[in-house]
Amino acid sequence: MDAILPRRPLFISATAQDLDWVSQVVEQHEVGVEITDFAQPTEPGSSRERIFELWHLWREAATAKVPMALHAPFLDLVPGSLDTDMVELCRKQHEEALTLAGALGVGRIVFHSGFNPLIRGPQYFEPWLNRTVRYFSELIAQNTEFTFLLENMWEPTPDPLIKVVDRINSPNLRICFDVGHALIWGKIPPEEWLPHIGLRLGHVHLNDNDGTWDQERPLGAGVIPHEKIMGQLNTLGFFGPIGLEMRGQVAIQASLDWLKRRGLF
Repeated sequence: MDAILPRRPLFISATAQDLDWVSQVVEQHEVGVEITDFAQPTEPGSSRERIFELWHLWREAATAKVPMALHAPFLDLVPGSLDTDMVELCRKQHEEALTLAGALGVGRIVFHSGFNPLIRGPQYFEPWLNRTVRYFSELIAQNTEFTFLLENMWEPTPDPLIKVVDRINSPNLRICFDVGHALIWGKIPPEEWLPHIGLRLGHVHLNDNDGTWDQERPLGAGVIPHEKIMGQLNTLGFFGPIGLEMRGQVAIQASLDWLKRRGLF
């Protein structure tokens, strides 16, 4: 008899513009939501306040408590920068995101490390590592109610994130593995990341692409070996949250159907 595996919590990526269909998907499939409105720190304050208000109203109107995650600002932000003004900008953007997350009852926050693989050599890596560790150590110590998730972006291997997580050594810090980013910018195939990440894994982002750029297609519409990756998650014993990171109801529904047809959700 085949063993019955635990069902993983599943999140769908959404913005406030998607709220007209999010409730239907959440109720039909019993999934959570990862808010992505604030991932790019380009919205003026008034827009951010309106976006927060819409999500707050939606959360209050929900018939059940919906699990929620939030993607913190990352575009053009470098927490481990030599520039103190940049570090202060990162802190301002991240603290605002954490405040919004707390008000919405969000417990899981996705961050990026700002690692630049184009700058090679120990004269970059070790100072970057030290500054990044200091930055996130302070942020985590001041916000212990959250789970911090460091997502791979331009990292060519898991090593930079592994070193940050191991150096900080906090139960509040884990790695968010994005399979699409690993395919596009990684120097090893996505399926080879997980054995290295191991028990540091705290969250997974699934989407698909053709290997040329980060298209965030529905599952099965690209070349990523998702079934193999899901099998690796089973072997690893990881039954934690997985996020479908693509835009729009059609793409989300297609990915849910893809997972269900294969008995993966």
